[in-house]
Amino acid sequence: MNNASFAALFPLGAHLCREPMPAMSEMKRDLELLKRHGFNLVKLQEHWMIDEPEEGRCNFSRYEELIAHAATLDLGVYLGLTCEQAPHWLYEKHPGCRMVRHDGSVVSYEAQTTLPSDGKPGPCYDHPGALADQLRFIRRLVEALGRFENVVVWNTWQEIGYWAEGLVGGHVCYCPNTLSAYRAWLQERHGDLDALNRAWKSRYRRWEDIVPERGARPLVCAQEMTWRFFMDQVQVAGVLRRRAEAIRAADPRKRPIFAHKGGPAFASGQDWVYARCQDFLGTSCYPAWGCGHGWDDGHRRPFVREHALLTELWDGVIHRFDHIRSANPGKGRAGAPVWAAEFQGGPVSTGFHLGRVPSADDIRRWMLTAIGAGVTAISFWVTRAEIMAAEVNGFGLLDSAGDTTPRYEEAARVGRALNRHADVFAQPTWGGADVAILINEEAYQFCSTLADGHEHLPYSVRGWHRLLWEASIPVDFLEASDLEEQGRRYKVLILPFPLSLSEEVASRLLRYVEQGGC
Repeated sequence: MNNASFAALFPLGAHLCREPMPAMSEMKRDLELLKRHGFNLVKLQEHWMIDEPEEGRCNFSRYEELIAHAATLDLGVYLGLTCEQAPHWLYEKHPGCRMVRHDGSVVSYEAQTTLPSDGKPGPCYDHPGALADQLRFIRRLVEALGRFENVVVWNTWQEIGYWAEGLVGGHVCYCPNTLSAYRAWLQERHGDLDALNRAWKSRYRRWEDIVPERGARPLVCAQEMTWRFFMDQVQVAGVLRRRAEAIRAADPRKRPIFAHKGGPAFASGQDWVYARCQDFLGTSCYPAWGCGHGWDDGHRRPFVREHALLTELWDGVIHRFDHIRSANPGKGRAGAPVWAAEFQGGPVSTGFHLGRVPSADDIRRWMLTAIGAGVTAISFWVTRAEIMAAEVNGFGLLDSAGDTTPRYEEAARVGRALNRHADVFAQPTWGGADVAILINEEAYQFCSTLADGHEHLPYSVRGWHRLLWEASIPVDFLEASDLEEQGRRYKVLILPFPLSLSEEVASRLLRYVEQGGC
């Protein structure tokens, strides 16, 4: 397996392992099971903390052994980085790389295990020393593992984001390095303080006087919206971009690089930005991990099974992949590849709750619906039931013991069928819709600062998408910055919840209508 041969396949894979790993013999046996059933890809997740426990001494031997064994089976390898789970020596070497919460307190948390949340939030890579060490590690990893030609794709960030509110109790990052980067970005954006003060209706005397709002609730003001925009679309994007650049510099085979979200940022242009930080953007997809919205009709009443499954398909699969497909770059309307980077393979397991075990019908319905939304690759989470307590016995196509399950057999059967026509299903062949829902980042940031406004705009987007889907009308999402260039492709544009609209976007919409759009 190499890049050229893999390009002719529909990528059908499954996550094999993350720390703590099962025995090597078990993992090799599962690789052989995957191959026998027609899978062509295996996902491995590396961990910086585990792989470089002492500065300068890296040990990639387990990955090398697994990748080499996968090569004997003609399996491709999808390799994901976990740089948020950083080694302790990094914090000792660079004390200033610890993130800072909005209340000024320093985040002392250092992820000792992959759970919860792949080590998030991790260190702040606006710290120049921490950044340099991270990029050095990435280059060394790529040089060591990239010599295997069956490594076919790199993933720089698994479920992008810091998720600090739930994990460490507050928004991040307000450290001196991030604030300095914020002020430098403002200076580049506005040119000088007079221009910024005119735009913000403020009277700052020095750039150093500019600080983000840190109140308990967001405020509708330029300072709040601009800071949120910076963190969402500039700071995180910078981390993504630098990781991708480090991989490109170290990989002579120039294999594809992507990252993936836990789920799209509905109603925001964030995913359009992230998709352009590497070759493309993917997303996780766990259709049975809760669906629907608290505002939906009948949400708190028992669902009729057919209605529940329909909502699960739309909310958990179609809506998210229509969004990610639209956000990805590419030539023409087909766009870039669309990866289901984590696709539900077994029951959701959260503590003492084990969710429903997906049936063969569920797996088939989810896979084919994803394909219909433009997905060009599916990597299941996971091959065999998880062994770590927080998610124990969950998510696997296979149970803790045994060589098969009905859901595993069905995933393999559908995958083999897709690979008989890989020239169609493995390529981004979406022909485009006649209708698009307009995504306006400025409106998103404005609504995010209003009481309950952060719910109303995404819910309106959601409602329009559901209405069109139920009417069997294909739909794209169009980001406002692309309106001038791409708007003319669409007969109809929908502007949901138009509470805030800049003069620039309003002028673009006016020109669109004058040219015959509606």
